[in-house]
Amino acid sequence: MRAYIVRHGQTLFNVKKIIQGWCDSPLTKTGIQQAIEAGKKLENVDFEWAYSSTSERAVDTMNLILKNRNVNTSHRKGLKEINFGMIDGESERVIFQTLKIDRNNVPDYGGESPAMALARFQKELLKISEKHSGNVLIVCHGGIMANLMRKYAPDVMEKVGHPIPNGSIFVFDIDTDFQYIDKM
Repeated sequence: MRAYIVRHGQTLFNVKKIIQGWCDSPLTKTGIQQAIEAGKKLENVDFEWAYSSTSERAVDTMNLILKNRNVNTSHRKGLKEINFGMIDGESERVIFQTLKIDRNNVPDYGGESPAMALARFQKELLKISEKHSGNVLIVCHGGIMANLMRKYAPDVMEKVGHPIPNGSIFVFDIDTDFQYIDKM
């Protein structure tokens, strides 16, 4: 399966620098435009199926990318962002700079570590790959994408930087393993 993995468009919480894992906020006008632009970049890709996380921001981005296209869609919890537990919805500055909470310690607050979230995400992508051999759209989140990129394309991730820009597209071949192909 060739997976076109897209980060959702900019949201209100992205602008306000609020931790947005399993909580949600709507796309901004910029986020809507980013989704439309991603759709233009992908307009010549014939998708066998499209998946998004169950978060509204990812579902809305997927719908904008696929506007006027007849592609079957599905929403999967396994594609959600890292679960930040009790610190979800809090100020990034306060949590990560003032209180100096390490992302690896998020399980102490009822959430997932980056490694736990990546394992969940990879498991979901492998389940999807068992059903498809062609091109598949995956719309998800920046943190989870960054974890995938750090593992399979660290040199590219270093160039892209963190956070991964909204609307970014990374292409992977996925069967029993993950092979990074390109950034669109």
